[in-house]
Amino acid sequence: MRIYGHRLGGRYAMELAHVRETAPLAARLVEREMGERVGSVEVAVSCTDGARDLLLAAHQAVLGTRNKPRWRPAAALAHSTLSTSGTLIVIEAKPHRGDLGLLDETLVHEFVHAVQFNRGEARSGMVRHLRNNYGLGDLAWAECRAANKQVARNEREAEGMERLATRLSKAVA
Repeated sequence: MRIYGHRLGGRYAMELAHVRETAPLAARLVEREMGERVGSVEVAVSCTDGARDLLLAAHQAVLGTRNKPRWRPAAALAHSTLSTSGTLIVIEAKPHRGDLGLLDETLVHEFVHAVQFNRGEARSGMVRHLRNNYGLGDLAWAECRAANKQVARNEREAEGMERLATRLSKAVA
């Protein structure tokens, strides 16, 4: 697992150090609880603009294009997406500043998404949807609706697993 800071100032050193220490533990905890693997994962801690840059670069590499997306990622605590080697998790540093408990919950949540990305046809479905978002293909309305329902199910599952963060903070203490 590669863990790094991207376009971070020194004021986020504590958050980056915490992610470096706890991300491997969070991944193992999620794998043990779910009985599934997170696969190959990169974790970046970044500022908002840096997060957008990382997501754009990952999507363009997966799709083999220089196209820009039809949308901008919404503000969030973190983003998980496909990368050429597996999953890229980008943690937004600013909303986590000084709140390591929230950072633990976010790590658990995003590692659940990494597990979800490795299930069955999830990756190929995500590539189809990314192609649509980047103007490289069109999806039927029914497929878009089904994808949105799957995203909602994935979010509910990830939110339900955030309870594991209390075990994570005890393991680090």
